[in-house]
Amino acid sequence: MKKEIETIIFDFGEVLAHLNFPHWIEIMQQINPDIDQSSFDIQHHRLNTLFSKGLISGDEMVNEYRLFLNSPMMSIQQIKRIHNSLFIDGKMRTVQLLPHLSQRYKLYGLSNTDPWHVEYLTSLMPGLSEYFVDKIYSYEAKSLKPEIEIFTYFQKRTGIIFSNTIYFDDYAPNIERGISLGINSVLVTGEEQLYKYISNTLLK
Repeated sequence: MKKEIETIIFDFGEVLAHLNFPHWIEIMQQINPDIDQSSFDIQHHRLNTLFSKGLISGDEMVNEYRLFLNSPMMSIQQIKRIHNSLFIDGKMRTVQLLPHLSQRYKLYGLSNTDPWHVEYLTSLMPGLSEYFVDKIYSYEAKSLKPEIEIFTYFQKRTGIIFSNTIYFDDYAPNIERGISLGINSVLVTGEEQLYKYISNTLLK
C-alpha cells in the first residue's frame, strides 16, 4: 500500500456475515421438492439481479417466490424468513474488530444486496450504523458489483479518495474492478485470513 490508508470498504456476504447456500436451497426444497440445483441457480440469478438492482418491488418479489415455491398462499413474513435463511450461520469474527477500526479509519459498506437482506442484517448486526460512515447498496445504485456504475455511484456519494482506501471482498471480479480503479483491494478467502490480515496490518 503506497499511501496511508484512511478509509476501509467492506463487502457484507462472507466478509461480515456468513452465507449458507446449501441450507437456503434445502429450505426451499422442503417446500417445493421439484426444485433442483439447476432450477435454483437459474431462478436465483434472475431474481437476485432484479431485486438487488432495485428493478422489482418487494410485492413483485413476494409473487415470484410464491410461484417458484408453488405456494400461492404463503405469507410475506414466511417468504422473508426463507429469503433471509441464507444468513443462518450468523455474523463473522470481523464484526468484533469494527469498534476498533472505526476509531482509526472511516468505514463504509458496499454490497450487492436487497432491502430484505439489509433489514435482516441490520437486526443481526445492530452496531453497524454506529461504526460505518455510510453503507451503499446495489439496489440504491441500480447496479451490481463488479459493474463500474456502482463504484462511480459510491465515489460520488462518499467523496472518498480511492488511493487512500482498502477494500475487502470475497469475489475475485469485484477485487479486479477495485484494483482497476486504484483501490487497494484484498480478496477475502476465509474468516481467519481476514481476521488476521486486519489485526496484523490495520490494527498493529
